[in-house]
Amino acid sequence: MGKKSAGPGTSLVTASLESTDERANMPTRLPHHISRRAALGVLGAGSATVVVGCAPAVKPVDLGQGSSSSASSSSSSASSSSSSSSASTLPGNSKNTGDVKLEKYDTSAGEHQPATRTEKPKNVPKPLLSDKAKEKTIDGLYENIAYIAASMQYLFQTGDMEPFEKCALVSSEKSSLSSNTDASKMLKMIKEGNAWLDNPTVVFSLNTSTPSSSGSFYSWDGTMKMNMGSYVVVNSMSKDVESSKQQVDTDITFEALYSGSSWTIRSSGGAAGSGGFSI
Repeated sequence: MGKKSAGPGTSLVTASLESTDERANMPTRLPHHISRRAALGVLGAGSATVVVGCAPAVKPVDLGQGSSSSASSSSSSASSSSSSSSASTLPGNSKNTGDVKLEKYDTSAGEHQPATRTEKPKNVPKPLLSDKAKEKTIDGLYENIAYIAASMQYLFQTGDMEPFEKCALVSSEKSSLSSNTDASKMLKMIKEGNAWLDNPTVVFSLNTSTPSSSGSFYSWDGTMKMNMGSYVVVNSMSKDVESSKQQVDTDITFEALYSGSSWTIRSSGGAAGSGGFSI
């Protein structure tokens, strides 16, 4: 399926990505080559889109306004660096290009049983963050990107926000789900077992073996595919989903900053697709 772009048509809801929660963690200005991109927060917008079947209205925003001394320092460092991106200066081994994979899951609940039209999924493996995620290394950034994908997929499968809340995404992208009335309602029904999706998947793929860097910032280009499956079950009633509305497929850039002992990441790039479904 080709990549789809959000159109100007009527939507069920508007997912605002203008929250300033992330500003405490991210500096005021991005390196020139990053700030010129359409920073749409495609993960937050896209996830709300596929859940409620809308095309969120999003506006380009800066990565955030830092109020802390560390944020100011990072901003100064970024401003004084070259505006063109360079090869990654992060230590660590390069990664294979292609699909990103998380290695660590909690499978103690038992054997995973995928969803059917009559039964919700059972014992869905729960993604876990390894200590590697705290490292300022290529492996550390990769681990966080992989965890974002895995925690989003787990959220769509179970309605459980806990792993997703722990991921490194900026607050505005995470809150685009919880603050979206229709998306929040659907996820609540999934968590309570009154609704489920046809084994949704979230797959990130990276275009290069290492991220690029500019000052304190790192960026890693790739693609995102979110597929919600061919049906949705609500209150024991199965509803087919049109094939054209099952998947969001878009280019994506993961923009990252390391501060203290953790990564903060936001997504930018192509607009979220207009696929998805409503109930």
